[in-house]
Amino acid sequence: MKAIKNITITTKFTVGYGGVEVSESVYKGLCKIEEQGGSIFCDVHNQDEDIAATLDWLGSTVELGDGYSFEYEIELDEEDDENN
Repeated sequence: MKAIKNITITTKFTVGYGGVEVSESVYKGLCKIEEQGGSIFCDVHNQDEDIAATLDWLGSTVELGDGYSFEYEIELDEEDDENN
């Protein structure tokens, strides 16, 4: 076995949904996010109401199991070999 002091894993995955119905506020938030380049940091602080509603909806709707394309970025902080 190999000891890892710290590991950071960034995961990006793609999901696709069809026939989705959302509230007016969530729809407006989706449009605003798309207009801002299509991606957003998931910090609900200091967001307008529509984007906050959209982030809530995304958090409760998008699931890892729905993903069909995955990308992982790995950063390791390994222990010294003599400590293993």
